[in-house]
Amino acid sequence: LTVDTDTFYVDASNNAVSIGTTTAATLFSVATSTDIFNITLSGLVGIGTSSPASAFHIATSTDVFSVNANSGEVAIGAVATSSGYALSVLGSIQTSATSDFYSITLTRYPALIMTANNGDLDIGPNGFGDTIIEVDANTDLYVGSATSSAILTVQGSSGNVGVGTTTPSAVLDVYTNSANTALLVEQDGTGAILDIQNATGTVFYINNAGYVGVGTSTPGALLT
Repeated sequence: LTVDTDTFYVDASNNAVSIGTTTAATLFSVATSTDIFNITLSGLVGIGTSSPASAFHIATSTDVFSVNANSGEVAIGAVATSSGYALSVLGSIQTSATSDFYSITLTRYPALIMTANNGDLDIGPNGFGDTIIEVDANTDLYVGSATSSAILTVQGSSGNVGVGTTTPSAVLDVYTNSANTALLVEQDGTGAILDIQNATGTVFYINNAGYVGVGTSTPGALLT
């Protein structure tokens, strides 16, 4: 059945109906020179595409919006697949607060991932194996390639800081098992190089001339 050439067209052999085209590629098609609206035989809905890749798929020259009916996942700027993420965004997210703008740029792999199962916050090119910064459910902060090999660790419970160790046992715990110097302190000004104090005053002191004072902050010789 054809009405006015292609105003309304029924393809009985393929069980297809179309408006604006006689080459219906789906169960129901609306088109001009480009695809406008399509419903496939499997029930997928496409706007701007005759081959929707998800339950609801909006596309122009690139994917705009997609909903995966099986997983319930939503994608903006990409096709929603069973990736494990409720929302996937390919592109930039911009929010406005008066005249200030904040932007998060996301590329092919997520740059920011929050896992709901344990409350971890991971920042990195792939979110997990290549994590740069991680805050876990215990509010511990890790900076490095991964939790097990973090370069810098701050324990949320104790406040201990570890450099080269993920289990600092003191307020500052520096560890290395290489030939590199474990701790380097440089003073290019006029202040002290090191001043270690307790509640009553200086315990150990090194001034900028290299003089060492034990129990004094005014050493008059190499060792006082």
